[in-house]
Amino acid sequence: MSSADELQEKLQDLWKKALPLMLRRLNSIERAHKAIVGGALNDAMKAEAAQEAHKLAGSLGVFGLSGGSESALEIERILSSTDRLSTNDVANLGEHLQRLGRDINSGT
Repeated sequence: MSSADELQEKLQDLWKKALPLMLRRLNSIERAHKAIVGGALNDAMKAEAAQEAHKLAGSLGVFGLSGGSESALEIERILSSTDRLSTNDVANLGEHLQRLGRDINSGT
């Protein structure tokens, strides 16, 4: 087995170990999105989801999932805004959330 194959295998093992945490973070953002749509988002939930998006952006970048990382960064930006979320923000959040979910579920 070549060193490149070994590296890829180790990366896959790390991904399998990290996936449950990634999915919990994604779930936190999904809950916040549902709360936004339902008009029930509070500041604590919004801040938690923004923090989870920030963590996902870095983690996904390490695994080479740049699309997911970019979506997580955009989600973080939207949720970190102190302004009231516009209809456009909510739509963008939903689109980036879908992309983020696809990238996480597709793995490395």
